[in-house]
Amino acid sequence: MDLGRLSALAAELRRCSWWDDARHLGGSVRQSTERTSDLLVVGTPDAEPWHLVAHLADAARFGSGLAATPTLLRWRVPPTAPAHLAVGVERLADVRRSTLLVVAPAAAPAGLLQRISDARNRGATILSVAGDDGSVAASDLAGLTHDQVLLPTPDEVELDLAGHVVGAAAASALLPAQNRRRGLFRVAS
Repeated sequence: MDLGRLSALAAELRRCSWWDDARHLGGSVRQSTERTSDLLVVGTPDAEPWHLVAHLADAARFGSGLAATPTLLRWRVPPTAPAHLAVGVERLADVRRSTLLVVAPAAAPAGLLQRISDARNRGATILSVAGDDGSVAASDLAGLTHDQVLLPTPDEVELDLAGHVVGAAAASALLPAQNRRRGLFRVAS
């Protein structure tokens, strides 16, 4: 994509209702992982947020000061999955002072909501990127989170774009000042 088209896309994204919330959530991810040094990311059984985890892993790898490399928690772990992709949602039973980022484009199922509630009661910081469909489950998830982004039409493209914004915002303050000035991972305001 050429720079002109990229600039036009960035300008259009800034007009999205969730742009500022996503940038704020990226800052919350960064701040929370500085306190907890653990970042767990979980989706719903039908939506695995591996792409967002990849962006956050890049932020941890290229940034300075991010103590937490994200761990993807999966509902179904294939027997041949490599170690970094073989952590199941059962890991939530052990969560204490961790940062838990929940990605739920559709209503979070009751089993996930219960696991999130239990993790919060044990001291976890709960953040989320979620669809705002007006359902009771969406409201229940919102009630459990410390910070969140609500996507009005959480299709795959919008979810992916919000993930890019959250990942870039989490990375931008982690990089040494000289890299931010050069624009590496810069998030325009």
